[in-house]
Amino acid sequence: MSDYATIARPYARAAFDYAKEHNRTDEWFEFLSMLEQVTAVSSILSAGNSYTDEYKLNFIRTILEGHLDKNQDNFVRLLLEYKRFEAVKDILKQYRELYDELKKVGIAEIVSAKQLSSEQLNKIKKRLEEKYDKKFELVNTVDSSIIGGLILKIENKVIDESISGKLGRLSGSLLS
Repeated sequence: MSDYATIARPYARAAFDYAKEHNRTDEWFEFLSMLEQVTAVSSILSAGNSYTDEYKLNFIRTILEGHLDKNQDNFVRLLLEYKRFEAVKDILKQYRELYDELKKVGIAEIVSAKQLSSEQLNKIKKRLEEKYDKKFELVNTVDSSIIGGLILKIENKVIDESISGKLGRLSGSLLS
């Protein structure tokens, strides 16, 4: 977890609560995503540089022209004023968790030794959606070091059914 996760939590919660109350969760998700992209590529917004907060705010207003309402502008002002701009990535991450929960959507990462076929991914997706009663976006990562089997990372759980994981558990139990 990032150093900024604790700082980001109240900002993400406040943004989400406001957006939910005003039926604008999609717009705020889009806004925070764009803001995170801008911060990722611009050194102007980095901490410790000589640009003033007003300069940074005007820079963001220019980049996000037409995508920034009054409340989002105020949100950016607060981040700049309290020197919290470094937390934007974590704010987006935590907002997305709240957003996905509201929309009943989840992301599952499947680590396998070889790329899984569409048919295999669809079977896994169907089982997850039945078990968790929500839609899932799957990300298949290939890691040949697991030898075979799967590692499933979903929400705050890791289910390791890989051969390397099973060998590690067996070795641990034999040594204890």
